[in-house]
Amino acid sequence: MDPTQPNPPQWTEAQTLHPIGAILGDFVGSRFERHNIKTPEFAWTTPQCRLTDDSVLTLATCDALLTDGDFRRAYRACVDKWAGVGFSKSFQSWALSADELGTRRSSGCGAAIRVSPIGWAAQSLAEVLALAEQSARSTHDHDDAVAGAQAVAGAVFLLRNGASIAEACAHAEACGLSLKRDIASWRTASWSSETLATVPVAFATLRAGHDAESVIRLAVSAGGDSDSIASMAGALSEAFWGIPEHLTESACLALGRAPSLVATLGAFSVRFHTTTSASNGGAA
Repeated sequence: MDPTQPNPPQWTEAQTLHPIGAILGDFVGSRFERHNIKTPEFAWTTPQCRLTDDSVLTLATCDALLTDGDFRRAYRACVDKWAGVGFSKSFQSWALSADELGTRRSSGCGAAIRVSPIGWAAQSLAEVLALAEQSARSTHDHDDAVAGAQAVAGAVFLLRNGASIAEACAHAEACGLSLKRDIASWRTASWSSETLATVPVAFATLRAGHDAESVIRLAVSAGGDSDSIASMAGALSEAFWGIPEHLTESACLALGRAPSLVATLGAFSVRFHTTTSASNGGAA
């Protein structure tokens, strides 16, 4: 991260920062990615927490939506500027090459993790689905990856516009995901970054939780790709309940060390200023 900002900005409760939920989930889950914990009872943050490629790419999606709409350009630029945040070798190789697509036929969850800003920026579900597919196919040429991206972005859009959790889950199933398993059964699964082994977990935590903190804790406790699952869970829970300011302080502090990411988040929040219709009390 960029260490040139010794005094990060102090955001107030009145400010609406979207998509802070995805960034918060990534930050909280980061220390458990390869050191899983199977209980939601853990210290919320420690000095080992950090922002990963999941947050950087989420903010790259914000950048594309704010500027030229070129997702591929935005995602490529991240690797050169944020090389130390944990990009996979295959993603780095693609970003530094002349290839149009990333890992051929990739069904990884990366396309779904970074897509939540589309759910805040788009004006209709049809627009969400089109932009989510465009974002996904800029790097992931696999139908599972597209389905995951459309499921998450569409659910964010629906939830922030007053839909119930059941309706958001029905949307995800219509995109092609199976949501039959509960969070307890996912805890027995082996580590995987595949879309079909991560995105449904985030929806399972949304069904089982009662606010943003409980959802993120459940996501981390599922094991596996903890930061990625928690990032998606944070995005979904933010759209339904909102994120209390006291939960975001550590993530905002980490962002404050990266002025360009702060600027992108701030600009996106101003341009696409929206609130959650179901905040703190929508019917599940």
